[in-house]
Amino acid sequence: MTVSPDPSTSVRYAVVLLWLLAAAAARADSLVQLREESVTIPTCQIGPAQRDPIFYAGRSYQGAKGPVYPYPLLDKLTDQRVDKTYRAIYLENRYVQFSILPEIGGRIFTGCDVVAQRDDALLREIRLATLVGEFDRAIDLIERHHFHSWEGEGGAHDVYADAHLARAQQFSRQRRYQQALEDYEAALKYPENLESTRARRSGREVQIYCLMDKAREAMGDQAEARRCFQQAVAAWSDKADAQFGYWYALASRALGDEARATAALESLGRNGREMLAQGPPVDFFSKFGSKQSTIAYQASAHYLLGLGCLGQGRTSDAKQQFDEAVRIDPSHLGARSMAADLH
Repeated sequence: MTVSPDPSTSVRYAVVLLWLLAAAAARADSLVQLREESVTIPTCQIGPAQRDPIFYAGRSYQGAKGPVYPYPLLDKLTDQRVDKTYRAIYLENRYVQFSILPEIGGRIFTGCDVVAQRDDALLREIRLATLVGEFDRAIDLIERHHFHSWEGEGGAHDVYADAHLARAQQFSRQRRYQQALEDYEAALKYPENLESTRARRSGREVQIYCLMDKAREAMGDQAEARRCFQQAVAAWSDKADAQFGYWYALASRALGDEARATAALESLGRNGREMLAQGPPVDFFSKFGSKQSTIAYQASAHYLLGLGCLGQGRTSDAKQQFDEAVRIDPSHLGARSMAADLH
């Protein structure tokens, strides 16, 4: 049963409630804003009101009464769907946003975590800019935004490092080695606006130091190049992400430790084959979602196989694996970069 509400009373109560909710989530530096917009929502039409007034309707819920008069009783919902425009009142600060629709009772219609939504949306935009080669734009977006870190997440720094590394590798291909070094050094940093702590065991630093070595060698600085390899080996951990084993192998080989290099490359191939044979673990699904996780997982498996082949000098096999990874997941930056270097 639906009755027509008193819009003015509903709005007053709702605005007070929204204000309290926003204030509870506010911080000292947040600005609370109140605004009104029109929103179009698919709506099922309500049938005509009862012609005869209803003065009382007994209800069983906690002994509540149901006085209806003097409002018309609207209890017929049709299956006629139309797009209807409503007034929406928004109350928001930089952390939360709530909205109400006065015309349908003034109750809270939407409530969202603005911080999480904006961070996620912006990170997707930055990833896309990096993917299509708009590195300057991606880095500018990162530098102009303050990201908020949630427990167990390091996504902002991963995106930040990917953008700098991609631009650095483009500079290297253009033989602009000094600019490449500046981006490699930037990728090693953890700016305050990312709210990310240094990941000691991720293996990312191993990759960066190895890439810095290539730039140093091209500039003729052999001493600094060797020091980069030494830093790469020192940054390695057995708990690092498997993909960075390739860079550890390159650094170990450059320093004369062929046994460690061979073991690391064989591990890459073994991990890649096991991933394809066993499929994603359960926690991988919970983090990424079933369909996306399968795509990302399979692409990563072929990427590992390609790295193993490349480190063993099997360039043709490596190219085939990288191409397959890109075919499965066109957004795989590592595979795209390696495939571009081999073509």
